[in-house]
Amino acid sequence: MSEIKIGRKTMGVCATNCYFLYREGGTKAVVVDPAENGAGIFKLLSEKDFTVEAILLTHGHFDHIGGAAELKKASGAKVYALTEEKKVCRTPELNLSAQMPPVVTIEADEWLTDGQMVETAGISLQVIATPGHTVGGCCYYCKEGGFLFSGDTLFEESVGRTDFPTGSMSSLVRSVKENSLSFRKIQKFIRDTEILLQLEGRSSTIPTASKKMIIVTLNEDRYAYDIHSLVKAFYPEQEIKVFVKGTKEERSDAGLPAFFVEYYETSICAGIENGGTKTVHLNTPEDRGTVKNDLKQLLYALLSEETKKTLPWGTLTGIRPTKIAKQLLEQGQTEQEVAAYMEHTYLASKEKTELSIDIAKREMQILSGIHYEEGYSLYIGIPFCPTTCLYCSFTSFPICAWKNRVSDYLSAVEKEIDFVKEACADRVLDSVYIGGGTPTTLEPEELERLFLKLQNTLDWSQVREFTVEAGRADSITAEKLRVMKRYGVTRISVNPQTMKQETLDLIGRRHTVAQTVEAFRLAREEGFDNINMDLILGLPGETKEDVEETIRRVQELGPDSLTVHSLAIKRASRLSQWILEHGISTLHNTDETMAIAAQGAKQMGMEPYYLYRQKNMSGNFENVGYAKPGKAGIYNILIMEEVQTIMALGAGTISKRVYGDGRIERCDNVKDVGQYIERIDEMIQRKQQLFSEE
Repeated sequence: MSEIKIGRKTMGVCATNCYFLYREGGTKAVVVDPAENGAGIFKLLSEKDFTVEAILLTHGHFDHIGGAAELKKASGAKVYALTEEKKVCRTPELNLSAQMPPVVTIEADEWLTDGQMVETAGISLQVIATPGHTVGGCCYYCKEGGFLFSGDTLFEESVGRTDFPTGSMSSLVRSVKENSLSFRKIQKFIRDTEILLQLEGRSSTIPTASKKMIIVTLNEDRYAYDIHSLVKAFYPEQEIKVFVKGTKEERSDAGLPAFFVEYYETSICAGIENGGTKTVHLNTPEDRGTVKNDLKQLLYALLSEETKKTLPWGTLTGIRPTKIAKQLLEQGQTEQEVAAYMEHTYLASKEKTELSIDIAKREMQILSGIHYEEGYSLYIGIPFCPTTCLYCSFTSFPICAWKNRVSDYLSAVEKEIDFVKEACADRVLDSVYIGGGTPTTLEPEELERLFLKLQNTLDWSQVREFTVEAGRADSITAEKLRVMKRYGVTRISVNPQTMKQETLDLIGRRHTVAQTVEAFRLAREEGFDNINMDLILGLPGETKEDVEETIRRVQELGPDSLTVHSLAIKRASRLSQWILEHGISTLHNTDETMAIAAQGAKQMGMEPYYLYRQKNMSGNFENVGYAKPGKAGIYNILIMEEVQTIMALGAGTISKRVYGDGRIERCDNVKDVGQYIERIDEMIQRKQQLFSEE
């Protein structure tokens, strides 16, 4: 019997992989997960002399069924999906197309059961139910070919998301574990990160979307994370693998350098295979901090020489560079001494060193009245959004799918508030921050319910700042603003991210530039005199001119503070998949665009007051908060500097207890909304344990 072949086309805003399965020399094809443009898929296969016999759906999300109805109509092929997925396939709110138009639904011709065999196009496939990503998710296993179509159940080194409607992490873990033996026997996992097996002999035009890989080998398992972070900063487009020599046999892709690091008793050697090496002698090999800095300086020199690049933050890969400057200033060092230390120790540029010192000084001034050891700040996460943005990896869920559970969610949060009253009875509440998600997806009466609970339960007498991150313009109404004003909210955000409509459409922010302007106007009319606006630099396709225009439009509005983010490419976001299809070169963030934003803030009378960095940031830059005098966000500084206990409530939040000696202990809540509601007593018990320990 002829060999089974597989082809792939990456499609849609989520860069979903649509697969084609056929026998070599045959004319019948099976299509798996037609993401969009069913007519285009039909045309592509028809031009290659294929007829579509069947359409297999791994689950019912819009990015897997978007082209199914059109392809079915054009080809007459039967559609197959798991019986448990009926509701998701039929309901736009559950399949997420209500938040990512156009709205799509699909009706299967045959609803399948676990273990059932699908015989089509001369190929046999076994249905394996794997609920968790959705309630009726499944995989299709071809024993003859030894491969599995896993949809969004399995990914390289991970499993699918469970924070969408009908998702469940416990179900997904259980379904994968139950099938683990079967999965181990499979030769190839056909998944979103796999290399394309093209339509051989058919002159396929289907693109490959794999990243190139750089290998770093060690002779000892030390500082692997720091090495990975630094190499990734120099090679943002490549996948980086760091491991001890002899444990793996992988190699760097052709044309890319393979690096090595070797540790000795009093020295470290780093180099490129079949290339140059550099060595550093350790004066204090027993001092871990010094050794790590010596290693990073050595590796930086090697990478800089190889790539002909320097990094604005030098060897600093952590998220809080200003913390270094602040600690040194508090110890009594002069600005000149701090600058010299940061430039010498971390190879940070003069510009970034000056920025760190400037912000550190301002933070010290702003926080001068904060109750550090005897106080706390409160964060409440509202994990709902109108839609999920392309770049987002936060705990957020489409509000329309959770409308019926919002009351239950607030009840769980209220339980946590009652706990805070007990645990922090002898502490001073300095600041309150309600974020998300998008808190203003709550209805006015729901916001009022939350505010009433807070102010009737906790001592509000010394609260210096009460922030609500209104955020999305399409969630802001005059009535919600009035509720916030009535309950003493002092600071809000109206976040455009960009003032270019084409970019807003691309990244999934289903609002217009005009709506942003109107939301800002409404907020001013309701008396808000501390309004922040968030911008993101490096969004797909945006140019220097686009940034200039966004800054100009923001200046016309005149916010009180501005937070400028460098786009961070998060693995859990849909942006990471989009980049696989379009390339990282579509993201442009430069010294010039950062300077445009900084100059724009300065022209509005703002000064930088806090700074943080994230992994995989476009251009290896930073996020900076600018504010007019007296308008800085106190909570923003506190969460970055980690100098005060943070009580965090809601799904996906992390509480931090800061001890008098500087030690920090953390306690996290589960991300899944349903799990959070069901396990709220467990979440409170975790906090009780943390805050009862000495």
